[in-house]
Amino acid sequence: MEADTTEQTEQEKQEQEALKQKRIKKRLEQIRLGKETQGYKNYLKRVPREKRRFGRNGDVFTPDWTDLTNSKRRFFGMVREWRKRLHDYDQLADDIKTDSIKIDEEEL
Repeated sequence: MEADTTEQTEQEKQEQEALKQKRIKKRLEQIRLGKETQGYKNYLKRVPREKRRFGRNGDVFTPDWTDLTNSKRRFFGMVREWRKRLHDYDQLADDIKTDSIKIDEEEL
């Protein structure tokens, strides 16, 4: 009878570890998708790490994928908010291109 309990406990541990790894993989995928956007690239150019502001009205921060105490719903809510705030930086590339076009026209 004890062998069954021990075996079941080991199996449960393996299942929990597999679920944990699956959760980490999904979280990393969401972070990767956000970091591939033009908004994120522009954000990195516009706001250097040492100048970022913390707090409620601070700058955009990548959600912590290592904090497994956050539920799936809470984590994806943080990712959704992060992605929305990154869209504020989507137009930066267009602004830079427009400025360079104006400079080229002035040189002519």
